[in-house]
Amino acid sequence: MRKNSPLLFKLFLILCSLSVQVSTHAQNIPQVGQTYTLEIANWNLEWFGKTTPGFGPSDDVKQQALVLKTIQSADIDIWALCEVSEKKAFDSMMLKLPKYQSVLANYLPEQKTALLFSKNLFTFLDSKLLGTENKDSFSTLRFPLEVRLLPKNNIGIDTLRIIVLHLKANTGTDSAKMVAYNSRKRSADWLKMYLNSLPKNNFSMVVGDWNDDLDFSIFNNLPSPFVKLQSAGFNYQFLTKKFTDNGKGTTTGYPDPIDHQLASSSLALKHKTDSSFVWQIEQFISNYASTCSDHYPVYSIFNTYGLGVNNEINIKQVSLFPNPATKTISLGNVGLNQEIIIYNSLGQIVFERCGLEKNEIDISQWEKGLYFVRVKTNEHEQILEFIVE
Repeated sequence: MRKNSPLLFKLFLILCSLSVQVSTHAQNIPQVGQTYTLEIANWNLEWFGKTTPGFGPSDDVKQQALVLKTIQSADIDIWALCEVSEKKAFDSMMLKLPKYQSVLANYLPEQKTALLFSKNLFTFLDSKLLGTENKDSFSTLRFPLEVRLLPKNNIGIDTLRIIVLHLKANTGTDSAKMVAYNSRKRSADWLKMYLNSLPKNNFSMVVGDWNDDLDFSIFNNLPSPFVKLQSAGFNYQFLTKKFTDNGKGTTTGYPDPIDHQLASSSLALKHKTDSSFVWQIEQFISNYASTCSDHYPVYSIFNTYGLGVNNEINIKQVSLFPNPATKTISLGNVGLNQEIIIYNSLGQIVFERCGLEKNEIDISQWEKGLYFVRVKTNEHEQILEFIVE
């Protein structure tokens, strides 16, 4: 027996104890996700990964294990996260979440936003930070993270745009809180300008920690800084307005909701009636506020249609070659009743046809880059990727 065996055995016992402790503190977290609905959630993780005392839960290992278990068990399709404060902790969690692909904001402040999405349901198109040229509107420099996703199955959405926000918090002296209030107001005004620049029928969702309420501000009962985002004729609506109307807080110690979801009209039409929720999961996690986060997850459910992408028989029917390609691509096993749509990396349609008389498509004049082919009928759908060189 090697000399370090007792040490290894002791380490094994510690890990086992930690496993038991975490499972004891996270019992029976229910599954939220369903096969034929789309679920979008946002959750402030309170200094996730930061080990300095006084910043978030004191037991960082336990917090990370509880967050992981919640995301695994809930099986929600899209998670927008705030306050990811340590990239190593985030990367470690993502290794245990093979179902999801992630995007982490690359702005300077340590409290990063991030987006997780199901790789079975979506293909990543692109991401960017918004408003970087207007630091006055986003005084924290936590610029909104925009991620565009292309659905892999037929859910009636061509491209889904998720914008993750974390606006300036209501902290400090009254003077500091007034500065924060004005910052949130300028952020909202800029956001409205940006959203108005998008196509009217787009599918967009703005989610995250807005740090204020929708009727009156949490600071001195001033008008909500988000008044302009609720004006008549604006092509977006807060799905979380019912939290405000019902006095449903989204944090463990504050009576007013400050975590919200703003959806474009096209996406809101798919929102299931009365299906936005504050998920008060302290019923499943003991001492939730001190072990996990001071914010609750918030989520909404959307109606979708078509068979899931896990229908292997239909997924395997269509083939594409060569890949990469320079002059032509060939699609195999495409019927005359199947619709073929090809998008470039910007989400723009570059080719659209119902059925192919010849399986070859001329791409010789196309710009180099990544493209996505959607092949669908009324019942089945498949997404393929290829590169033009």
